[in-house]
Amino acid sequence: KMQFSHLQIHDRPDSSYRGIMIDCARNHHPVSLLKKYVDMCWFYKIKFLHLHLSDDQAYTLPSDIFPKLTTPHNCFSREEINDLVEYAHLRGVQIVPEIDTPGHSTKIREAYPEIFGELEVMEFSERSIGAAKELFGEICRMFPYSEYIHMGADEANLMDWNNSERCIEYGLSLGIDIDTFKQDGSQFWRRSERFLVHYINEISEVIVKNGRKPIVWEGFHRDVNEYVTRDVTVMVFESLYQLAHSLINDGFKVINCSWRPTYVVVPAWFWGKTEAYNWDIGSFSAVHPQSPYYG
Repeated sequence: KMQFSHLQIHDRPDSSYRGIMIDCARNHHPVSLLKKYVDMCWFYKIKFLHLHLSDDQAYTLPSDIFPKLTTPHNCFSREEINDLVEYAHLRGVQIVPEIDTPGHSTKIREAYPEIFGELEVMEFSERSIGAAKELFGEICRMFPYSEYIHMGADEANLMDWNNSERCIEYGLSLGIDIDTFKQDGSQFWRRSERFLVHYINEISEVIVKNGRKPIVWEGFHRDVNEYVTRDVTVMVFESLYQLAHSLINDGFKVINCSWRPTYVVVPAWFWGKTEAYNWDIGSFSAVHPQSPYYG
């Protein structure tokens, strides 16, 4: 707050979370470029630089626990990560590291099939989830200034779990019984959703124990909201699984990342300048035809 004889200036942001996401997994971004993004965040008072660090194309981080994870030719060294973390911290910018699981995990599964399985999603088993918890513990240590840690949890082929006797057996051992989901004929879908909830809750517990806040993409349906820990903050992007107001009404904190017009993939440009200019933090919009927000 600044005061002069003829005016007052109140300078503070409307939102506590102001971020930009950079996809480092599908296209390599050298640290020198990421530092330019940090500078831009500092200039525009963007507090969080969200780095999408893993996907089907690459796992870009070093790992002492699982050294085979790192993808050659699209990866960062330990020294580069330390350098970037300190650079951002000195400029008041927080990095939000994202390791996208249990879907979008091809490189993770290919590196350690004996741990994470050979399905199209990380196996739903004690062994796989235990390893994922170790991995996220390592991520917390690698980014000591990060308030938020992102676990992904979107667009996973959950029906693969329903076709795996091993996954079903593990779910039953947890008390997730298919007999409790025989409403409207969707028991298989409901069971896989409960499996996803268990995964989210387990990883969230590790993140919280490390003094951080977990984030997930909007990737679970409202039917299972009651089972999801409220420790997670939900990024609403596609509005296909459920709407923002249902999450808010059920007690979740949400971050508006509506696909239209905030999802930008260069060099393609999908949205007009007027559309982007007219967007605001209360406007949720989607591109998926099945989303109730579509159009």
